[in-house]
Amino acid sequence: MLCHPLCFSPGEGEAGTAVLPEGGLPGDGEAGYQHLKGRKILLFLGGLQANLPPPTYSIIFVLGLPLNGTVLWLSWHQTKHWSCATIDLVNLMVADLLYVLTLPFFIITCSLGDRWPFGELLCKLVRFLFYTNLYSSFLLLTCISVHRFLGMCHPLRLLPYRTHWHVLLGTATTWALVALQLLPTLVFSQTDYINGQMVYHNMTSPEHFDQFSAYGVVLMLSCLSFPPWSSWRAIRCWSGA
Repeated sequence: MLCHPLCFSPGEGEAGTAVLPEGGLPGDGEAGYQHLKGRKILLFLGGLQANLPPPTYSIIFVLGLPLNGTVLWLSWHQTKHWSCATIDLVNLMVADLLYVLTLPFFIITCSLGDRWPFGELLCKLVRFLFYTNLYSSFLLLTCISVHRFLGMCHPLRLLPYRTHWHVLLGTATTWALVALQLLPTLVFSQTDYINGQMVYHNMTSPEHFDQFSAYGVVLMLSCLSFPPWSSWRAIRCWSGA
């Protein structure tokens, strides 16, 4: 994970060490005080970035992997006939597992001082799975919310559509839409060499940052607008408006 190059140098000395600008510190007075205050804040944030993620990610991994795995195992082996709710739950568990499985890579990278030893292919795959969890969970929860609303407000009209086929079609469409939206991340996710060490860019390389920013805005707007719009259309259609 590439940190801000002007604020910290994780590869030199302790992680999160502040790098002073050329010419040293500014003059005395209020400007100098504000500069030193800003440097302390940056140093504090750099320490958090270097020290907080590994234990946090480790806790999430240790809890998330067995809990999600247990739910999936119970659903697969002890549930003879999957209901629509079970199918939705299993898809959410799969989305969470995609995120949990990426955490060891981030833990190792942070522990190595932001060095990425896994190569560019895994860099692309890990970032793709990381974002897939985020956006698939978002859309799957939207589908579940609409399904619950229609089940409570229009139970009789919904009854013919509460089949495994319709639920599987909805979840498959969700996964396909998410995969299509996130395909550009496979291009933007790149590694680089700094001081002879391989690192990965948290977003993309500086050369492609403008294109990634435009893509990020489009992705954000689509994910913020599509769920409310689709929910409104479904509710309006089923309400007969």
